[in-house]
Amino acid sequence: MRRILFTLRRYPSLYLSIIIWWLLVHTYNLQLKISQMEITDTKNTLNMYSYFKADSSVISSTVSNHDILLVIRTSKNSQSSRMPVIIDTWYQFSPESTYITTNGDVNFFYRKLPKQYHHHIYSTNCSQAHTIPDLCCHSASEFFIYFQNENQYKWLCRFDDDQYVNVPLLVDYLKQFSPENEYLYIGKPSMKEPKSGRGRHFWFGTYGGGICFSKSLLHKIYDDIQPNERFVNGCVSSRYPDDTHIAYILQAEHNINLTIAKHFHHHIESDLFTNLTNPSNIDQAITLGFKGPNVPRFVRLRKHEEFHMHTLHCLLYPNRECMREIRILLNRFYETKHRRL
Repeated sequence: MRRILFTLRRYPSLYLSIIIWWLLVHTYNLQLKISQMEITDTKNTLNMYSYFKADSSVISSTVSNHDILLVIRTSKNSQSSRMPVIIDTWYQFSPESTYITTNGDVNFFYRKLPKQYHHHIYSTNCSQAHTIPDLCCHSASEFFIYFQNENQYKWLCRFDDDQYVNVPLLVDYLKQFSPENEYLYIGKPSMKEPKSGRGRHFWFGTYGGGICFSKSLLHKIYDDIQPNERFVNGCVSSRYPDDTHIAYILQAEHNINLTIAKHFHHHIESDLFTNLTNPSNIDQAITLGFKGPNVPRFVRLRKHEEFHMHTLHCLLYPNRECMREIRILLNRFYETKHRRL
């Protein structure tokens, strides 16, 4: 030990070099440990946020020109509470190809939308009642809108005002089909077994999950759905509501069956938003339906947001404004927590 001390006193530069070397090695090891911790934390963060951006991260959040006519059905009883959030969120993907049908005051939409889209608002003059004739009256209007614009579109996709539609995913999904050559009726059933009635067994896609019809199919069934009164009278004759009647026509008259889209989701799927351990259904969902307690388990970003749709849209397609709202929300949580401590 004395020899070591003697050597260090005699050669102080050697002593300094040893200290510097030790510090460098120690610093390197510390940085390595920190990096490993960051990698682990990043993996955990990615796992946490894999709730979103699993498959849809490769899909652009902007939608170029496409051949899909989107129709949203609303009513005088719900348009003021449900349509503003849709207009703020998924409507913005493709306003130039989106039409809205309502039996309510169209001036409500004239105040909400740019003048260039006012002709996309269609007044149905259908009753508000939830009877077979009234439901089919609304559906007939959707078919009418398509045939008024058929030269521009190869698809008609119709939705209700209690749905979120991931339009970029919808556009990407429909690319696999040939709408001018295939008779396509695409949706998702709400029943576990085919509908039985009038000597037939057939699957029907519930309108609450969204439905898409190809151009060739719409031309094939034109005489069954136009003019509007013909479709309504057919519903009354079959005693089926609109979504069931269209499936019945296709199967009974044309031997065309439902093409099931597993990523279309409706409000009847009671466990849709509860399986948070394997929640790929949110990120990969093309459509989502909401009703009552069956909504995403997110905190509302805005007051009176019935279906938490702003939060969902922000997490799927974040922008500067909604990220600002999330920061404000987090600050409120922080302040509330510390007040309680």
